Amino acid sequence: MRTALATLLTLEETVAPRVPATEAGWRRLGVAAVRGGCAGLLLEALERRGWSAPEPVRRMLGEAALLTATENQRNRRQLERVAGAFAQEGVPLMVLKGAALNEWVYPRPELRPMADLDLLIRCEDAGRAEQLLVRLGFERGPGYVRADFFPRFHYEAHYELAGMAPLLVDLHVRPWRPLRYMQTVPAEALWANSREVPLEASSIRVPGNAGMLLHLAVHAACHGASRLLWLVDMQRLVRAAGADLDWQGLVESARRWKLSWPVLRGLEAAQAALGEVWPGEVMRALAAERPGWRDRLALAQAPHDAAHPVRHVLVDLLCTRGWRFRLSYLGAMLLPGREHMGQWYGRRHAGWLPVAYLLRWGRATLRPFGGP
Repeated sequence: MRTALATLLTLEETVAPRVPATEAGWRRLGVAAVRGGCAGLLLEALERRGWSAPEPVRRMLGEAALLTATENQRNRRQLERVAGAFAQEGVPLMVLKGAALNEWVYPRPELRPMADLDLLIRCEDAGRAEQLLVRLGFERGPGYVRADFFPRFHYEAHYELAGMAPLLVDLHVRPWRPLRYMQTVPAEALWANSREVPLEASSIRVPGNAGMLLHLAVHAACHGASRLLWLVDMQRLVRAAGADLDWQGLVESARRWKLSWPVLRGLEAAQAALGEVWPGEVMRALAAERPGWRDRLALAQAPHDAAHPVRHVLVDLLCTRGWRFRLSYLGAMLLPGREHMGQWYGRRHAGWLPVAYLLRWGRATLRPFGGP
């Protein structure tokens, strides 16, 4: 069903859409679009092609698209509030993924849902940014293994604005999760060549066209290209940017930052789903940068980090450099702080902390073998 949906959503005229032959087929297609966040995009595609789906399917898609528009408008108002507070305090703020794409690529609020706000700040501003979010009513999610794990090692912190319609914020200090990219990608990577976008009384920054495409491609690759919407994002961005997209700059940045392999894999996934999207010379230039074993291993593991935590840590250690850095990271993972262990292990008795450590190590070791 993903393939059929992709052929309908693509902007490439050479791809022949696969239209369901029965109402049951249309229903399955509609359900897939709603679950994948593509209801508005499917309605737009049907309108563009002059086709019509059965009435129950159109109604289902319309209701989902209306919900997306309502949630996007509400989230945008919260983004305006956050951006205004950050601007007032002098904390530079960049918006990534859905919120950025909705300001530049997608012309209507029902087309592209954003389940959360992805905000990028500079690492040195992490403390002030977190204080600002708390002041605005956001609550931080469960703590990491140590108080300084974010931003020292981890790339993001999670915040939630509670209420009838909760809003999640992912506060990034780096664009992607793999620890290897912390050492290969400079802190100013997406800030260079970014642009300012007005937002009511304030403004936000979004990556430049090449930087945004690079970010989307690596993000998709790190998650196994598991969502069709992420691939559509890349195609839509390329169409919106047109001649303003600096392909040579993208290739050069990917080469310098050791990202040629994930960028290539992300672009290949979009091309396989949506048809010929990128210039052939760009794909050849990326493919010519032969990835090292660390690049391949980091990307191969990235989609499986949550399911295989021990392997995640081992790959991080193998793919980063510097013994002091590695030992600090390993120490944080093996011996979390008391606050984190107190959340993880609810009982209190003499010697509870060593017992909690033993149980944690045992659980992590047995998990790949079907243990608890």
